[in-house]
Amino acid sequence: RGVHLGFVLTLLFLMKPAACARLPERKREGIAATKARGIKLGRPPRPAPENFYDIYNQWREKTSCAAAMLSDVPTDAGEQLRPGGGLNGALLYA
Repeated sequence: RGVHLGFVLTLLFLMKPAACARLPERKREGIAATKARGIKLGRPPRPAPENFYDIYNQWREKTSCAAAMLSDVPTDAGEQLRPGGGLNGALLYA
């Protein structure tokens, strides 16, 4: 019984590098298959508040400080601006 267990463990140990090397490829294949089925990945976006673009432009032009502008943006606890969204992709996520 111990000999068989040792053999199985040795076999699994030898197969691990090949399985680890194939993991990123399998992940890419799975994501591609999911997208091919039309399933959207990630969080659904929410539109920015009405005054967001005015505040964004103030920030870009450096006419107001960030702390003052953040008090004008209505957000719930836990909402964040999408990193790197910029003006073209500035969305808030719940």
